[in-house]
Amino acid sequence: MIRCHKIRLTRTEGPRGVCGAVELRAEEHENVWAAANALLTRWAWSAPRWGGSHEVQFVIHYTDQVKYRGHYELTRETERGHDLGRHIRQVIASQTGADRPAWASHPLLRWMAGTNMEQARRMSIFADSHEIGTGRAAA
Repeated sequence: MIRCHKIRLTRTEGPRGVCGAVELRAEEHENVWAAANALLTRWAWSAPRWGGSHEVQFVIHYTDQVKYRGHYELTRETERGHDLGRHIRQVIASQTGADRPAWASHPLLRWMAGTNMEQARRMSIFADSHEIGTGRAAA
């Protein structure tokens, strides 16, 4: 399993005092993924309360020089807690077709997903070989 050595979170929306970038390094934290989740939870206090979100850009740096980039919609209240690894696994599952959301049943969306099989294959390989979240690979 290829390990994550750094997570960079950049809050791009929200109150002036909380926006900005934070780098979390694996050598400085017992669990860098748990540290990222704790930061998201701290930031969540100032996210919109009902129906809105603030954007957090992230970059996961791996020891093989691969970088995974994405964004996380930060909400104040969440039933399952803030979990960056779970978010990434869900994105990969939808991109690879392992867990297609209900809204993706439209014929055009099915056609678009079928035309990008190479990306889906690469994402599956990535998920099987790289640490995503608290030591687990994508499902």
